[in-house]
Amino acid sequence: MMDWNDGAGVGWVAVCVGVLGVLLLAVSVVMMRLLYRPTPPLQDIGPEEALRSRFARGEIDAEKLDRALTVLATTPSDPTRSAHLT
Repeated sequence: MMDWNDGAGVGWVAVCVGVLGVLLLAVSVVMMRLLYRPTPPLQDIGPEEALRSRFARGEIDAEKLDRALTVLATTPSDPTRSAHLT
């Protein structure tokens, strides 16, 4: 039977396939770590600061801000009750 190049090419093919597999594994691990990065925890800000940031973004006007700050100042804080401005 005739052997091409005394079988020397088979070793290089195995090395190339192995290196390609390791590279593919490394790229997939890096991509998974980048895509599934944990989100940073939300900052715990108070209701006044939340209202001021909504006002700064233009979500509420000055009248709603003043009214909401007045309500917060006169209402005792109750963590189970949530008030939503619309």
